[in-house]
Amino acid sequence: MDLRLLPMLLLSLLLLGDAVAASSASATTAASSASASASSAAGAFDVAVSVGAAHATTRVSSLTSVTMDVCVAKQRFPFDNPDLLGLTKHLGGGGSILRIGGSDQNSFYYNLTSSETQPYSASTGGECCAHPGSCHGCAHDCTMPAPYWKTMIDFAVASGHRFMFGLVPEAEQAASLITHSAKAKLPIFAFTFGNEMTAPKVAAGYPGLRKLLDSLYPAENVANKTTANDNISSDAAAAVAAEAAATKPKLAGPDLYAQHSFQYTLEEALAGEDKDVVAHLEGMEKFATSAGSTIDAFSWHTYLSLRSTYFLLFGENIRFYCRAIQKVSRDECEAI
Repeated sequence: MDLRLLPMLLLSLLLLGDAVAASSASATTAASSASASASSAAGAFDVAVSVGAAHATTRVSSLTSVTMDVCVAKQRFPFDNPDLLGLTKHLGGGGSILRIGGSDQNSFYYNLTSSETQPYSASTGGECCAHPGSCHGCAHDCTMPAPYWKTMIDFAVASGHRFMFGLVPEAEQAASLITHSAKAKLPIFAFTFGNEMTAPKVAAGYPGLRKLLDSLYPAENVANKTTANDNISSDAAAAVAAEAAATKPKLAGPDLYAQHSFQYTLEEALAGEDKDVVAHLEGMEKFATSAGSTIDAFSWHTYLSLRSTYFLLFGENIRFYCRAIQKVSRDECEAI
């Protein structure tokens, strides 16, 4: 088996186990209390979030989302592997979002006319990454061809997910992928632009992306066209408009982080001790002011403390994260 499949397969098995356990628990509850089972979906649970004095609660009945880092694409992850497709076909359930993004999207480019089928280094033509299982030291000109892009989307559909993709923060590159996807009628739920970047070019790029999406999926324009001008009936125009509205990818951003430095607690970060978070919160405010009207959803990242964060890592990656995050000696890390 391709070891690159292991994290996703483990996730599938864990979720399957959770679903079975939830179903069993639900059946036991139903046997003892019919009213309780009638008011709660199988496996549903409440999620409560508190930030300072603000509180929010939502009820979750299925997997809501899963993220794969663009790093896996740089490593030529086999999205079309039959074993992977077979074991993950019920993973998303139809409503979950598969996001492929992360820091490596900032150096992941597109050549949609290339004859290649796998991501490659634009300068060498070879593989982007020298070390399997790690994106440390990968080529900074890693380029994705159209066939590989389609395998990503096909995997999302086959595993029951809506697909969300993080674009490289280069306006022309982003526009090329959006335009290609629209012409190919690929099912994409949402795009973001840049990952955890406060650079002005990120916010500046959103108005152009908004305009491009609206021009490629012109729901309102189609609905307002007359029969005389386009030789189609108003009912047909409305049907086309509805289809365009349903298929138009959403635009989300700015994908900044709200807490990242593991040496600070949430309370300390909110009190302003984490200057990095302060800068990113200011970046969010500036983004909302300059580009907020262009997006469909506001997105950000929050990281838990190291003690409650779990990694599926292999070999040298474990030691790399040990040194970088835990900040312990090399000898202690090498002993892992």
